[in-house]
Amino acid sequence: MLIPAVVCLAAASALAAPAPTKPSCKSPTQGMFYVSGPMADFSFCPGAKPSASFQKRSDHSSPLPPGRAGVGIAGLPYNDGRVLTDMQINPIFIGAPTARTNMTEFYNNIWGSEWARMLTQYSATNSTGHKYTVTGYGTVKPAIVKQSNVTDVPDDQIQTMLRDMVASGEIKPKLDAGSFYPIFFAKDVNVSAPFSDLSGPERACANNGFCAYHGSVDIAALNKGVEFLYYSVQPDLASPGCATKCGDKSPAENQMMVASHELAEALTDPDVGPGNLNANGWIDDRAGEVADICNHIFGQTVGSNGKVYTVQKLFNNRTLNCVDRLDPLKDITVLVKELRLKKTYPFYEIVYTTRLPKEQRVFKKNIISARPTAVASAAAAPSSEKPSSASTAGPLFNKDLGQHILKNPLVVDGIVDKAALKPTDTVLEIGPGTGNVSVKILPKCKKLTVVEMDPRMAAELSKRVQGTSEQRKLDIIVGDFLKVNLPYFDVCISNTPYQISAALTFKLLQHRPLWRCAILMFQREFALRLVAKPGDALYCRLSANVQLLAKVDHVMKVGRNNFRPPPQVESSVVRIEPRQPPPPIDFNEWDGLLRILFGRKNKTVAATLKSQTTLDMLEHNYKTVCAVRGVDVPMDFSCKDAVQEVLDSVGMSDSRAAKMDNDDYMRYV
Repeated sequence: MLIPAVVCLAAASALAAPAPTKPSCKSPTQGMFYVSGPMADFSFCPGAKPSASFQKRSDHSSPLPPGRAGVGIAGLPYNDGRVLTDMQINPIFIGAPTARTNMTEFYNNIWGSEWARMLTQYSATNSTGHKYTVTGYGTVKPAIVKQSNVTDVPDDQIQTMLRDMVASGEIKPKLDAGSFYPIFFAKDVNVSAPFSDLSGPERACANNGFCAYHGSVDIAALNKGVEFLYYSVQPDLASPGCATKCGDKSPAENQMMVASHELAEALTDPDVGPGNLNANGWIDDRAGEVADICNHIFGQTVGSNGKVYTVQKLFNNRTLNCVDRLDPLKDITVLVKELRLKKTYPFYEIVYTTRLPKEQRVFKKNIISARPTAVASAAAAPSSEKPSSASTAGPLFNKDLGQHILKNPLVVDGIVDKAALKPTDTVLEIGPGTGNVSVKILPKCKKLTVVEMDPRMAAELSKRVQGTSEQRKLDIIVGDFLKVNLPYFDVCISNTPYQISAALTFKLLQHRPLWRCAILMFQREFALRLVAKPGDALYCRLSANVQLLAKVDHVMKVGRNNFRPPPQVESSVVRIEPRQPPPPIDFNEWDGLLRILFGRKNKTVAATLKSQTTLDMLEHNYKTVCAVRGVDVPMDFSCKDAVQEVLDSVGMSDSRAAKMDNDDYMRYV
């Protein structure tokens, strides 16, 4: 099979750019995640001093403080080695680990989270010019489950198992060396690392032992086009000792925290372990790797499925602290600060031209208005003069996603009150934004499921309820509402993105089981079309279709100034109650009829149906249906005669679609 030249060149480039060798320091303890607790001072490289670009602030005296090292002055150094890009995770479960289900779900949803995208700052270019671009996204292969009754597992047996799996084709590492194999063992299995750092063998969860480690296996002799295979070893943290030394939360949360630690380090510094002489990636000789610096510091992130997962915070090389997501305010670099005069109050403004990190570079300018102490002095001030005070513009909302946050608490209360929530209700909210409506719903319902497309907003909402009694009621789904599978709900509340109003409405009406009611915010004109009656100027196919399936009432008008930022249109809130049971009719046939009649809604039904364009379409459709059903079309068939027969039987030839109600349309179906 021929392979395009560009693919061959790309593959050759990936394979021809190995990480440079001859590192200044390689220690067998690199890649270790030690237990928390009393620990002697140690160094990843015996006798090493702190890197010039990373000054150590705290030692490892007893008890060990969270994190291995203090905040650096210049950040974590890049050592010219490999960084895994487009990582492919392939979990391996040996025996029956207690966290198998949780960890499978964790890996399937961690890519694309704010925690994963924070790692984009660890992209790098080595001395040979090869670029390693981290995107925060990757792939996950189905987990491999291997039965085993072993109770003691040294690392050399793990490496032998991995080589055998590669040789047999059970696992197939990516040619760009981007595969990562986290290995989980069953409860009470003793795992020992391939080296000794303090005194005696390194044992899982033992005193001065480890909670997990990552390493590499030399598979060059297998001729698979890959030099090293990267893996991590993670004991079952439900085992005695592990439950108290590898985190202070539940075993499942501890296991996720440890797994995220190893995942981040395998991505940013994969070439560790005995026998691997390739240069390191991101690591400090004294402080350790990106997760070691923040060792045992818990955080949270929202996965691609909208659920909140426990992670370990990582070192932010820009702000020099431990975080579980990028801070869009702290990570902005100000390039130009300029004072511009205006003809209207406040007569001048400060314009900050900013540069965001590449992964967040959406907004090019952030305009901040300054309120002068005296209008006259402001107008007379030279352009180089700095104003006395300024107020920030607040959160940056994406109008392309319909992000207009409802800010008036009276309107919010009115919307929630109209829903008439019960303590046993499960509520669905679409587009919660920063959660102004969500926090009013939570105390009145049993459970709230929100669907939010913007991960930033989902994270803000999660942070807003974190640590409160309402946190357990909230379930966040991050994704496009029109594409996600909706859970069961009793009531729906939405400040709807106006560009998907029609699609959202019909998706809700087609959802089963049927719900009790929906309180939806729409553009004023769209809302009035929903409630329009036959004969009204706004009465249309949308009106008839929605009123066939539900009862619609106009609840309240909402001015544009009740939103931030204000939209260009006025809004209205409607209440929709689906008809139960639904009308016994094929909705596709119904909508097809209305599509024809409302094409010229002010013409008579007879004129519309007997137009040549409509007759040709009906005849084509009839013959298609007959062919599908295997029915012969009569030789003397005339579509015009058939239409006239229907019109005569119904007796409404002179009626007009604009003035007919659903009972009238029903006679034609």
